[in-house]
Parts: sequence; structure tokens; C-alpha cells
Amino acid sequence: MTPEQLDALWMKNYGISRSAVNRDFLGALPKDIHILEVGCNIGNQLLLLQELGFSNLQGLEIQDYALELARRQGRGIQFSQGSAFNLPFADDSFDLVFTSGVRATGEKTARSIAAQSVIFSAPNTMPPPLPGYGGESKMK
Repeated sequence: MTPEQLDALWMKNYGISRSAVNRDFLGALPKDIHILEVGCNIGNQLLLLQELGFSNLQGLEIQDYALELARRQGRGIQFSQGSAFNLPFADDSFDLVFTSGVRATGEKTARSIAAQSVIFSAPNTMPPPLPGYGGESKMK
């Protein structure tokens, strides 16, 4: 799935694109903050953040095939292989750490490497209905 397909899926199912949700939640943040996505898969969420102007993006992925695809399409994004349970980063390496559909990460794991203790988890492709964004999910 490409970032465009991800946006289209969200638009179809929830009446708002993933990019629009990103703008609403992250749009006011400085574009040069250091952001890590734990469990980035093929990097689509990071690509959407890059399109919003964020420039210091890094993804962590455990699966070889997903990491290979992420590196191929992730222009200017750093990708590393590793586990959410053994993060290969020093404390305070990032301003924002998040997951997008990864259920295995824990708050303590991300909190230790984030400069601020602001943690959110964004669903990957099947989010629950978002309050204020069209109400009920159209998915069954």
C-alpha cells in the first residue's frame, strides 16, 4: 500500500485522510524535531509526515522484507532494523516516538528514548472511529 492508497482508504472508511489527521495532531510541531516510528513497516506513515514538511525522520522495523521496501521508497528517511523490546537508540534521542498499528511496544520502551513523555499510538489501516472525524466507521 502506498501513502496515497493509505490516504484513500482512510478517506473512504472515515471521511478524512490519514494526512489530514496528521496535520490536525502534529501540524503545529516544529518541522525539524526528531521523530521515530517504532514498527514502521514499509514507511508509509513516515512518508506522509515527510510530505507535511518533517525532515528528521527515522523508522525502526524488525522484518527484513518490509525494511527493504521502506529503504527503497523512503527518500531522506533513515531506517534501522531492530526490535521494540530492545531499541538501538540512546535515551533522549528523539523528540517524538510513536507506533502505528504495532501492539507489541510498551509505554516504558518508547518513553525511555523520547526527550518528552508524549506518547501516542496511531492505528495502522483499521482505526476505530475518530471522534470529530465523521463518527461511525463504515467498515464491517
